[in-house]
Amino acid sequence: MTRTNRADRWTSATVFAIAVCMLALAGCSSGPAPGADDAGTVELAERWSAGARSGADSSISADLELGENLLDDRVARSRLRERAISLLSEFAFSEVPLLRANAIEALHPTPARVGELASAGLADPSPAVRSVAAMTIGQVRLRDRAIGARPLLADTDERVRLSAIMALASNGFAVDRSPLAAALEGGSPSAASHAVFILGELGDPSAIAMLRDRLTRPLPGDRGAQRKFLLQAAEAMVKLGDTRALSTIRAALYPAQVEDFEFAVLAAQMIGELGDADSAPQLIRCVEFVTPDSPQGNSPRPDWYRTDPSAQTFVYPPELRLAASAALAKLGLTDGVYVADQYRRQPEAPVRAQAAFTFGQMWPDDIERSRAGQRRASTRVALAALPVMLEDSSAFVRLHAAAATLELLTSLDG
Repeated sequence: MTRTNRADRWTSATVFAIAVCMLALAGCSSGPAPGADDAGTVELAERWSAGARSGADSSISADLELGENLLDDRVARSRLRERAISLLSEFAFSEVPLLRANAIEALHPTPARVGELASAGLADPSPAVRSVAAMTIGQVRLRDRAIGARPLLADTDERVRLSAIMALASNGFAVDRSPLAAALEGGSPSAASHAVFILGELGDPSAIAMLRDRLTRPLPGDRGAQRKFLLQAAEAMVKLGDTRALSTIRAALYPAQVEDFEFAVLAAQMIGELGDADSAPQLIRCVEFVTPDSPQGNSPRPDWYRTDPSAQTFVYPPELRLAASAALAKLGLTDGVYVADQYRRQPEAPVRAQAAFTFGQMWPDDIERSRAGQRRASTRVALAALPVMLEDSSAFVRLHAAAATLELLTSLDG
């Protein structure tokens, strides 16, 4: 079952950056990429689809009673939601530009509150914050705030100028869109990627031909920037209606060397956002694939979900396992919550932040049934873990925990 994605792109872009950072530091070893048709793939997919891991509470270290209490008490959930919003509002005034930008993005589910912050962000001294503020006005459709973005069409930063086009065009204002095409052709690698993303968000199918034509010529930047651009162009084309481009994104889920991991992370995030349920078996492999010397190896096992994941040696790094688990959750398969629980106490703050993001995707695939009392264990685990993560020693983790809390509770309660 594919769920409707809420305004969660802010975290995908941020978590991709986190993953790139951590993969650069980790020195992960590579292993053979499992194929989607390997023995046991269908069996694993069926187990995830059936919620087989929902009975594996013994492997979860979170305080499930706290999560159960929050599920039963809407007033308590409301208080927790307000606490998350309060934290994000504080971060919006941080001295650190990255925290200010991420806080504005994280408040997308609360249009009434994010509007004022986005308007203020248009005049922020940081180009990153100005860009995020303008993108927020476009993505959340804050029409009454959009006119404030018009001066940014002459900003000194190219990405900010492109974001201003997004803010105005998304809200129905006449604006010259030709700078988007110009950025594709001659902009910096980052500006070209930003233009691709905006074209996908604007939803004009006529841009497909322009994107395809651009891919016939040399791409901007080094090899890494080119691969990222190729994936982002494929994502934009799928958003605009060309589902043939999904093959490019799916292929990135088969990393053959360490250098491929960061692109597999990006592909997993895209697949979750696009709702590509056919990729679920390979996403599961990215989560579950272990080295041959791990207990029980990779053979099909009826009690696989009872195996202690901490005793396994996984082939893929935490960043990819978390990204794949979050993508599966967006597809309605939330049994990968144990991966977030496994990494939420890691020494590296970026990994903890990504674990928090993954918890934020763990809302049930059938909200009405969950309200009636048929609740997924994954939601209980997420609701138990996130309040603890709001007290993390890292401001970066606290911000992501607050964002995930707001995402999860908005999904549950509207």
